[in-house]
Amino acid sequence: MTSQITALGLLKARKEGRIDMIESVANEMNLLKEYHLQTFGIKPDFEDFILKNCVKNIVADGLGLLRKRKVIKKWRKDKNGYPVVIDEAALSYYATHADRRLYSPTADQNIVVVGAGNWGFALVSLIGNRILDDKKYNNASLTTFDPCVDIARQMGRDRNGKGKFSEQRLPKNTFVTSDFSSAFRKASDVIIASKPSDFKEYFKKILSVSEQPFKVMIATQGFIPETNTIPYLAAVDLVNEANRTDVTLYTLTSPFDPEDLVKSRLVKGIISGDDEDTDQLTDLFDTPFVSPFISKDPVGVQTADILSRIYAIWLNYAQSSGLIQSSRQTGYLMAQVADEACALAINLGGSKETFEAGNIPWTATFTALYLGGFWMEFGQKVGRGVKKGRTPYKMRSKIQMQYENDGIHLQSLLDMESALNCAKQYNLRMPVLEQAFETFRNPED
Repeated sequence: MTSQITALGLLKARKEGRIDMIESVANEMNLLKEYHLQTFGIKPDFEDFILKNCVKNIVADGLGLLRKRKVIKKWRKDKNGYPVVIDEAALSYYATHADRRLYSPTADQNIVVVGAGNWGFALVSLIGNRILDDKKYNNASLTTFDPCVDIARQMGRDRNGKGKFSEQRLPKNTFVTSDFSSAFRKASDVIIASKPSDFKEYFKKILSVSEQPFKVMIATQGFIPETNTIPYLAAVDLVNEANRTDVTLYTLTSPFDPEDLVKSRLVKGIISGDDEDTDQLTDLFDTPFVSPFISKDPVGVQTADILSRIYAIWLNYAQSSGLIQSSRQTGYLMAQVADEACALAINLGGSKETFEAGNIPWTATFTALYLGGFWMEFGQKVGRGVKKGRTPYKMRSKIQMQYENDGIHLQSLLDMESALNCAKQYNLRMPVLEQAFETFRNPED
Protein backbone atom coordinates (compact mmCIF):
# COMPACT_ATOMS: atom_id res chain seq x y z
CA MET A 1 0.00 0.00 0.00
CA THR A 2 1.13 3.57 -0.65
CA SER A 3 0.62 4.45 3.02
CA GLN A 4 3.20 1.85 4.02
CA ILE A 5 5.97 2.79 1.59
CA THR A 6 5.31 6.49 2.28
CA ALA A 7 5.52 5.89 6.03
CA LEU A 8 8.83 4.10 5.53
CA GLY A 9 10.14 6.97 3.39
CA LEU A 10 9.02 9.55 5.95
CA LEU A 11 10.60 7.62 8.81
CA LYS A 12 13.95 7.36 6.99
CA ALA A 13 13.83 10.99 5.76
CA ARG A 14 13.32 12.29 9.30
CA LYS A 15 16.32 10.28 10.47
CA GLU A 16 18.48 11.62 7.65
CA GLY A 17 17.13 15.16 7.95
CA ARG A 18 18.57 16.13 4.57
CA ILE A 19 16.42 14.60 1.84
CA ASP A 20 12.85 15.30 0.81
CA MET A 21 9.99 12.83 0.96
CA ILE A 22 9.93 11.92 -2.72
CA GLU A 23 13.67 11.21 -2.79
CA SER A 24 13.43 9.17 0.40
CA VAL A 25 10.53 7.03 -0.88
CA ALA A 26 12.33 6.53 -4.21
CA ASN A 27 15.45 5.36 -2.34
CA GLU A 28 13.49 2.87 -0.26
CA MET A 29 11.71 1.47 -3.31
CA ASN A 30 15.05 1.02 -5.09
CA LEU A 31 16.57 -0.70 -2.05
CA LEU A 32 13.63 -3.10 -1.91
CA LYS A 33 13.93 -3.84 -5.64
CA GLU A 34 17.67 -4.51 -5.34
CA TYR A 35 17.19 -6.76 -2.32
CA HIS A 36 14.48 -8.84 -3.96
CA LEU A 37 16.39 -9.18 -7.23
CA GLN A 38 19.55 -10.30 -5.44
CA THR A 39 17.81 -12.58 -2.94
CA PHE A 40 14.86 -14.01 -4.88
CA GLY A 41 15.64 -13.21 -8.51
CA ILE A 42 12.45 -11.18 -9.10
CA LYS A 43 11.13 -7.69 -8.34
CA PRO A 44 9.02 -7.03 -5.22
CA ASP A 45 5.27 -7.58 -5.51
CA PHE A 46 4.13 -3.94 -5.34
CA GLU A 47 0.42 -3.18 -5.75
CA ASP A 48 -0.84 -1.96 -9.15
CA PHE A 49 -1.15 1.70 -8.08
CA ILE A 50 2.55 1.82 -7.19
CA LEU A 51 3.58 0.07 -10.40
CA LYS A 52 1.53 2.42 -12.60
CA ASN A 53 2.32 5.77 -10.96
CA CYS A 54 5.35 8.01 -10.45
CA VAL A 55 6.90 8.41 -7.01
CA LYS A 56 5.36 11.88 -6.60
CA ASN A 57 1.84 10.46 -7.00
CA ILE A 58 2.65 7.51 -4.73
CA VAL A 59 3.78 9.88 -1.96
CA ALA A 60 0.73 12.13 -2.41
CA ASP A 61 -1.63 9.16 -2.12
CA GLY A 62 0.29 7.71 0.82
CA LEU A 63 0.28 11.00 2.75
CA GLY A 64 -3.45 11.31 2.18
CA LEU A 65 -4.04 7.89 3.68
CA LEU A 66 -1.78 8.63 6.65
CA ARG A 67 -3.74 11.84 7.32
CA LYS A 68 -7.06 9.96 7.25
CA ARG A 69 -5.66 7.47 9.75
CA LYS A 70 -4.51 10.35 12.00
CA VAL A 71 -0.85 9.36 11.75
CA ILE A 72 0.20 12.81 10.52
CA LYS A 73 -1.36 16.28 10.73
CA LYS A 74 -3.26 17.59 7.72
CA TRP A 75 -1.35 20.81 6.95
CA ARG A 76 1.41 21.42 9.47
CA LYS A 77 5.07 20.62 8.77
CA ASP A 78 8.08 20.49 11.08
CA LYS A 79 11.23 22.66 10.80
CA ASN A 80 12.70 20.35 8.15
CA GLY A 81 9.59 20.48 6.00
CA TYR A 82 8.29 17.02 6.82
CA PRO A 83 4.66 16.39 7.84
CA VAL A 84 4.13 16.65 11.61
CA VAL A 85 3.64 13.17 13.05
CA ILE A 86 0.76 12.73 15.50
CA ASP A 87 1.26 9.02 16.27
CA GLU A 88 4.87 7.81 16.21
CA ALA A 89 3.88 4.20 16.98
CA ALA A 90 1.45 4.15 14.06
CA LEU A 91 4.11 5.55 11.72
CA SER A 92 6.50 2.77 12.73
CA TYR A 93 3.72 0.22 12.27
CA TYR A 94 3.04 1.21 8.66
CA ALA A 95 6.76 1.53 7.90
CA THR A 96 7.39 -1.98 9.23
CA HIS A 97 4.76 -3.37 6.86
CA ALA A 98 6.50 -1.71 3.92
CA ASP A 99 9.89 -3.26 4.62
CA ARG A 100 9.18 -6.82 3.51
CA ARG A 101 12.82 -7.90 3.32
CA LEU A 102 12.24 -10.79 5.70
CA TYR A 103 9.66 -12.27 3.36
CA SER A 104 9.96 -14.02 0.05
CA PRO A 105 7.76 -12.67 -2.77
CA THR A 106 7.66 -16.23 -4.13
CA ALA A 107 6.60 -17.73 -0.80
CA ASP A 108 5.40 -21.28 -1.33
CA GLN A 109 4.01 -21.49 2.20
CA ASN A 110 1.87 -18.63 3.47
CA ILE A 111 0.84 -19.44 7.04
CA VAL A 112 -1.96 -17.51 8.74
CA VAL A 113 -2.99 -17.85 12.38
CA VAL A 114 -6.53 -16.61 13.07
CA GLY A 115 -7.08 -15.04 16.48
CA ALA A 116 -4.97 -12.65 18.53
CA GLY A 117 -5.95 -14.13 21.89
CA ASN A 118 -3.71 -16.19 24.16
CA TRP A 119 -4.01 -19.41 22.15
CA GLY A 120 -3.39 -17.65 18.82
CA PHE A 121 -0.44 -15.66 20.19
CA ALA A 122 1.15 -18.82 21.59
CA LEU A 123 0.83 -20.62 18.24
CA VAL A 124 2.33 -17.67 16.35
CA SER A 125 5.23 -17.54 18.81
CA LEU A 126 5.95 -21.23 18.32
CA ILE A 127 5.61 -21.25 14.52
CA GLY A 128 7.40 -17.91 14.02
CA ASN A 129 10.48 -19.06 15.89
CA ARG A 130 10.32 -22.46 14.20
CA ILE A 131 10.48 -21.02 10.67
CA LEU A 132 13.17 -18.52 11.65
CA ASP A 133 15.41 -21.33 12.89
CA ASP A 134 15.14 -23.61 9.85
CA LYS A 135 16.43 -22.62 6.37
CA LYS A 136 13.90 -24.84 4.65
CA TYR A 137 11.28 -22.23 5.64
CA ASN A 138 13.09 -19.37 3.87
CA ASN A 139 10.19 -19.16 1.44
CA ALA A 140 7.53 -19.14 4.15
CA SER A 141 5.56 -16.16 5.46
CA LEU A 142 3.63 -15.86 8.73
CA THR A 143 0.62 -13.65 9.44
CA THR A 144 -1.49 -13.08 12.53
CA PHE A 145 -5.07 -12.21 11.62
CA ASP A 146 -7.70 -10.61 13.82
CA PRO A 147 -10.75 -8.88 12.28
CA CYS A 148 -10.73 -6.19 14.95
CA VAL A 149 -8.87 -3.27 13.36
CA ASP A 150 -7.81 -1.78 16.70
CA ILE A 151 -6.45 -5.07 18.03
CA ALA A 152 -4.53 -5.82 14.85
CA ARG A 153 -3.15 -2.29 14.62
CA GLN A 154 -2.02 -2.24 18.23
CA MET A 155 -0.42 -5.69 18.08
CA GLY A 156 1.30 -4.91 14.79
CA ARG A 157 2.55 -1.62 16.17
CA ASP A 158 3.64 -2.64 19.67
CA ARG A 159 4.43 -6.30 18.83
CA ASN A 160 2.98 -7.37 22.19
CA GLY A 161 0.30 -9.93 22.97
CA LYS A 162 -2.91 -9.38 24.90
CA GLY A 163 -3.82 -10.37 28.44
CA LYS A 164 -1.29 -12.73 29.99
CA PHE A 165 1.16 -12.16 27.11
CA SER A 166 1.19 -8.36 27.27
CA GLU A 167 4.91 -8.47 28.12
CA GLN A 168 5.75 -10.95 25.34
CA ARG A 169 6.67 -9.87 21.80
CA LEU A 170 5.73 -11.40 18.47
CA PRO A 171 8.52 -13.04 16.44
CA LYS A 172 10.10 -10.51 14.08
CA ASN A 173 8.86 -12.36 10.98
CA THR A 174 5.17 -12.01 11.86
CA PHE A 175 2.85 -9.61 10.06
CA VAL A 176 -0.42 -8.58 11.73
CA THR A 177 -3.51 -7.63 9.75
CA SER A 178 -7.28 -7.23 10.04
CA ASP A 179 -7.91 -7.47 6.29
CA PHE A 180 -9.39 -10.78 5.11
CA SER A 181 -8.26 -10.44 1.50
CA SER A 182 -4.59 -9.67 2.17
CA ALA A 183 -4.39 -12.37 4.84
CA PHE A 184 -6.08 -15.27 3.05
CA ARG A 185 -5.99 -14.60 -0.70
CA LYS A 186 -2.78 -16.61 -1.13
CA ALA A 187 -2.82 -18.54 2.16
CA SER A 188 -1.55 -22.12 2.03
CA ASP A 189 -1.88 -23.05 5.72
CA VAL A 190 -4.52 -21.56 8.02
CA ILE A 191 -4.70 -22.22 11.77
CA ILE A 192 -7.97 -21.08 13.32
CA ALA A 193 -7.72 -20.31 17.03
CA SER A 194 -10.79 -18.07 17.26
CA LYS A 195 -13.68 -18.27 19.72
CA PRO A 196 -16.35 -20.86 18.81
CA SER A 197 -18.92 -18.06 18.45
CA ASP A 198 -16.79 -16.46 15.70
CA PHE A 199 -15.71 -19.62 13.90
CA LYS A 200 -18.38 -19.93 11.21
CA GLU A 201 -18.33 -16.24 10.26
CA TYR A 202 -14.54 -16.19 9.94
CA PHE A 203 -14.31 -19.44 8.02
CA LYS A 204 -17.02 -18.40 5.53
CA LYS A 205 -15.08 -15.23 4.73
CA ILE A 206 -11.81 -17.14 4.44
CA LEU A 207 -13.39 -19.51 1.93
CA SER A 208 -14.82 -16.61 -0.06
CA VAL A 209 -11.53 -14.71 -0.49
CA SER A 210 -8.98 -17.54 -0.83
CA GLU A 211 -7.76 -18.12 -4.38
CA GLN A 212 -5.76 -21.31 -4.06
CA PRO A 213 -5.84 -24.71 -2.33
CA PHE A 214 -5.09 -24.54 1.38
CA LYS A 215 -4.96 -26.61 4.55
CA VAL A 216 -6.94 -25.65 7.65
CA MET A 217 -5.92 -26.67 11.16
CA ILE A 218 -8.87 -26.07 13.49
CA ALA A 219 -7.60 -25.12 16.94
CA THR A 220 -10.90 -23.61 18.11
CA GLN A 221 -11.86 -25.19 21.44
CA GLY A 222 -15.58 -25.61 22.07
CA PHE A 223 -18.94 -26.32 20.45
CA ILE A 224 -20.32 -23.92 17.86
CA PRO A 225 -23.19 -22.31 19.84
CA GLU A 226 -25.89 -21.97 17.20
CA THR A 227 -25.45 -25.45 15.72
CA ASN A 228 -24.38 -27.38 18.85
CA THR A 229 -21.73 -29.21 16.89
CA ILE A 230 -17.96 -29.34 16.94
CA PRO A 231 -15.93 -26.91 14.79
CA TYR A 232 -14.52 -29.66 12.54
CA LEU A 233 -17.99 -30.80 11.43
CA ALA A 234 -19.13 -27.19 11.02
CA ALA A 235 -16.10 -26.63 8.76
CA VAL A 236 -16.94 -29.73 6.69
CA ASP A 237 -20.44 -28.33 6.05
CA LEU A 238 -19.08 -24.89 5.10
CA VAL A 239 -16.54 -26.37 2.68
CA ASN A 240 -19.29 -28.40 1.01
CA GLU A 241 -21.61 -25.40 0.81
CA ALA A 242 -18.85 -23.41 -0.89
CA ASN A 243 -18.22 -26.27 -3.35
CA ARG A 244 -14.54 -26.21 -2.45
CA THR A 245 -12.69 -29.44 -3.22
CA ASP A 246 -9.26 -27.89 -2.64
CA VAL A 247 -9.53 -27.36 1.14
CA THR A 248 -8.18 -29.99 3.53
CA LEU A 249 -9.28 -29.99 7.17
CA TYR A 250 -7.37 -31.02 10.30
CA THR A 251 -7.78 -30.49 14.02
CA LEU A 252 -5.15 -29.18 16.42
CA THR A 253 -5.75 -29.91 20.10
CA SER A 254 -3.70 -30.02 23.27
CA PRO A 255 -4.04 -30.52 27.02
CA PHE A 256 -1.53 -27.76 27.80
CA ASP A 257 -1.80 -24.08 28.63
CA PRO A 258 -0.81 -21.53 25.91
CA GLU A 259 1.90 -20.27 28.27
CA ASP A 260 3.65 -23.63 27.87
CA LEU A 261 4.33 -22.82 24.22
CA VAL A 262 5.52 -19.29 24.86
CA LYS A 263 7.78 -20.37 27.75
CA SER A 264 9.14 -23.41 25.80
CA ARG A 265 7.95 -26.05 28.25
CA LEU A 266 7.80 -29.69 27.19
CA VAL A 267 4.37 -30.42 25.66
CA LYS A 268 2.66 -32.83 23.26
CA GLY A 269 0.12 -31.43 20.82
CA ILE A 270 -2.31 -33.58 18.81
CA ILE A 271 -2.79 -33.11 15.07
CA SER A 272 -5.51 -35.10 13.40
CA GLY A 273 -6.67 -35.49 9.80
CA ASP A 274 -8.04 -38.24 7.60
CA ASP A 275 -5.50 -37.88 4.76
CA GLU A 276 -1.79 -38.63 4.34
CA ASP A 277 -0.40 -35.08 4.65
CA THR A 278 -0.57 -34.86 8.43
CA ASP A 279 3.14 -35.62 8.80
CA GLN A 280 4.05 -32.49 6.81
CA LEU A 281 2.02 -30.27 9.13
CA THR A 282 3.62 -31.68 12.27
CA ASP A 283 6.99 -30.33 11.12
CA LEU A 284 5.80 -26.79 11.90
CA PHE A 285 5.52 -27.78 15.55
CA ASP A 286 8.49 -30.13 15.74
CA THR A 287 10.79 -28.33 18.16
CA PRO A 288 12.97 -29.61 21.04
CA PHE A 289 10.11 -28.99 23.46
CA VAL A 290 7.04 -29.86 21.34
CA SER A 291 6.37 -33.41 20.22
CA PRO A 292 3.25 -33.69 18.03
CA PHE A 293 1.07 -36.80 18.19
CA ILE A 294 -0.68 -37.79 14.95
CA SER A 295 -4.21 -39.20 14.74
CA LYS A 296 -6.50 -40.12 11.85
CA ASP A 297 -9.69 -39.35 13.80
CA PRO A 298 -10.33 -35.57 13.73
CA VAL A 299 -13.93 -35.90 14.92
CA GLY A 300 -13.05 -38.14 17.87
CA VAL A 301 -9.99 -36.10 18.82
CA GLN A 302 -11.82 -32.77 18.83
CA THR A 303 -14.77 -34.22 20.74
CA ALA A 304 -12.39 -35.71 23.31
CA ASP A 305 -10.61 -32.38 23.73
CA ILE A 306 -13.83 -30.42 24.35
CA LEU A 307 -15.48 -32.96 26.66
CA SER A 308 -12.34 -33.62 28.69
CA ARG A 309 -12.44 -29.98 29.83
CA ILE A 310 -16.07 -30.25 30.91
CA TYR A 311 -15.52 -33.47 32.83
CA ALA A 312 -12.28 -32.18 34.41
CA ILE A 313 -14.33 -29.37 35.98
CA TRP A 314 -17.02 -31.77 37.15
CA LEU A 315 -14.72 -34.35 38.76
CA ASN A 316 -12.85 -31.69 40.67
CA TYR A 317 -16.13 -30.15 41.79
CA ALA A 318 -17.52 -33.52 42.85
CA GLN A 319 -14.44 -34.27 44.97
CA SER A 320 -14.12 -30.79 46.53
CA SER A 321 -17.82 -30.48 47.35
CA GLY A 322 -17.97 -33.94 48.96
CA LEU A 323 -20.27 -35.35 46.30
CA ILE A 324 -17.82 -38.24 45.95
CA GLN A 325 -15.66 -39.24 48.91
CA SER A 326 -13.48 -42.19 47.92
CA SER A 327 -10.98 -43.23 45.28
CA ARG A 328 -13.38 -46.02 44.28
CA GLN A 329 -16.12 -43.50 43.51
CA THR A 330 -13.62 -41.39 41.56
CA GLY A 331 -12.58 -44.40 39.50
CA TYR A 332 -16.17 -45.33 38.65
CA LEU A 333 -16.96 -41.73 37.70
CA MET A 334 -13.89 -41.58 35.44
CA ALA A 335 -15.02 -44.73 33.65
CA GLN A 336 -18.54 -43.35 33.26
CA VAL A 337 -17.42 -40.04 31.75
CA ALA A 338 -15.15 -41.89 29.31
CA ASP A 339 -18.15 -43.97 28.16
CA GLU A 340 -20.29 -40.86 27.73
CA ALA A 341 -17.63 -39.01 25.76
CA CYS A 342 -16.97 -42.03 23.56
CA ALA A 343 -20.67 -42.53 22.83
CA LEU A 344 -21.14 -38.92 21.70
CA ALA A 345 -17.99 -39.04 19.55
CA ILE A 346 -19.14 -42.24 17.83
CA ASN A 347 -22.52 -40.69 17.03
CA LEU A 348 -20.72 -37.71 15.51
CA GLY A 349 -18.60 -40.00 13.34
CA GLY A 350 -15.55 -40.49 15.55
CA SER A 351 -13.68 -43.68 16.40
CA LYS A 352 -14.06 -45.76 19.56
CA GLU A 353 -10.30 -46.38 19.55
CA THR A 354 -9.63 -42.72 20.38
CA PHE A 355 -11.16 -43.32 23.84
CA GLU A 356 -9.46 -46.60 24.67
CA ALA A 357 -7.06 -46.78 27.62
CA GLY A 358 -3.62 -45.56 26.64
CA ASN A 359 -4.82 -43.47 23.69
CA ILE A 360 -3.41 -39.95 24.07
CA PRO A 361 -6.31 -37.80 22.70
CA TRP A 362 -8.67 -38.87 25.49
CA THR A 363 -6.62 -40.45 28.27
CA ALA A 364 -3.72 -38.01 28.34
CA THR A 365 -5.85 -34.94 27.69
CA PHE A 366 -8.48 -35.72 30.31
CA THR A 367 -5.90 -36.76 32.92
CA ALA A 368 -3.78 -33.64 32.37
CA LEU A 369 -6.76 -31.28 32.62
CA TYR A 370 -8.22 -33.11 35.61
CA LEU A 371 -4.93 -32.81 37.49
CA GLY A 372 -3.99 -29.22 36.65
CA GLY A 373 -4.93 -25.94 35.00
CA PHE A 374 -7.97 -23.66 34.99
CA TRP A 375 -10.47 -26.51 34.77
CA MET A 376 -9.16 -28.22 37.91
CA GLU A 377 -8.87 -24.90 39.71
CA PHE A 378 -12.37 -23.77 38.76
CA GLY A 379 -14.02 -27.05 39.78
CA GLN A 380 -12.24 -27.10 43.11
CA LYS A 381 -13.03 -23.47 43.95
CA VAL A 382 -16.74 -23.93 43.25
CA GLY A 383 -16.76 -27.23 45.16
CA ARG A 384 -15.10 -25.76 48.24
CA GLY A 385 -17.62 -22.91 48.28
CA VAL A 386 -20.53 -25.33 48.06
CA LYS A 387 -19.08 -27.35 50.90
CA LYS A 388 -19.26 -24.18 53.01
CA GLY A 389 -22.96 -23.80 52.25
CA ARG A 390 -23.01 -21.59 49.17
CA THR A 391 -25.02 -22.47 46.06
CA PRO A 392 -23.17 -23.88 43.01
CA TYR A 393 -24.53 -21.23 40.66
CA LYS A 394 -23.53 -18.30 42.89
CA MET A 395 -20.03 -19.75 43.33
CA ARG A 396 -19.77 -20.40 39.60
CA SER A 397 -20.80 -16.81 38.78
CA LYS A 398 -18.44 -15.27 41.31
CA ILE A 399 -15.37 -17.23 40.20
CA GLN A 400 -16.25 -16.92 36.53
CA MET A 401 -16.37 -13.13 36.90
CA GLN A 402 -12.94 -13.15 38.58
CA TYR A 403 -11.52 -15.15 35.69
CA GLU A 404 -13.09 -12.92 33.06
CA ASN A 405 -11.65 -9.83 34.75
CA ASP A 406 -8.26 -11.47 34.18
CA GLY A 407 -9.08 -12.11 30.53
CA ILE A 408 -9.79 -15.84 31.00
CA HIS A 409 -12.92 -17.24 29.37
CA LEU A 410 -14.09 -20.71 30.40
CA GLN A 411 -15.82 -21.93 27.26
CA SER A 412 -16.49 -25.30 28.94
CA LEU A 413 -19.36 -23.83 30.96
CA LEU A 414 -21.22 -23.02 27.73
CA ASP A 415 -20.19 -26.33 26.20
CA MET A 416 -22.13 -28.30 28.83
CA GLU A 417 -25.47 -27.22 27.36
CA SER A 418 -24.21 -27.46 23.77
CA ALA A 419 -23.00 -31.04 24.33
CA LEU A 420 -26.36 -32.05 25.79
CA ASN A 421 -28.21 -30.44 22.87
CA CYS A 422 -25.91 -32.28 20.50
CA ALA A 423 -26.57 -35.58 22.28
CA LYS A 424 -30.35 -35.05 22.05
CA GLN A 425 -30.07 -35.03 18.26
CA TYR A 426 -29.03 -38.69 18.52
CA ASN A 427 -31.40 -39.60 21.39
CA LEU A 428 -28.30 -40.14 23.50
CA ARG A 429 -28.43 -39.91 27.30
CA MET A 430 -25.42 -38.49 29.17
CA PRO A 431 -26.34 -38.71 32.89
CA VAL A 432 -23.07 -37.32 34.29
CA LEU A 433 -23.11 -34.37 31.95
CA GLU A 434 -26.78 -33.75 32.73
CA GLN A 435 -25.96 -33.68 36.43
CA ALA A 436 -23.10 -31.24 35.85
CA PHE A 437 -25.27 -28.93 33.78
CA GLU A 438 -28.14 -28.95 36.28
CA THR A 439 -25.72 -28.27 39.13
CA PHE A 440 -24.11 -25.20 37.54
CA ARG A 441 -27.10 -23.72 35.71
CA ASN A 442 -29.00 -20.66 36.87
CA PRO A 443 -31.98 -21.99 38.89
CA GLU A 444 -34.11 -19.13 37.53
CA ASP A 445 -33.68 -20.24 33.89
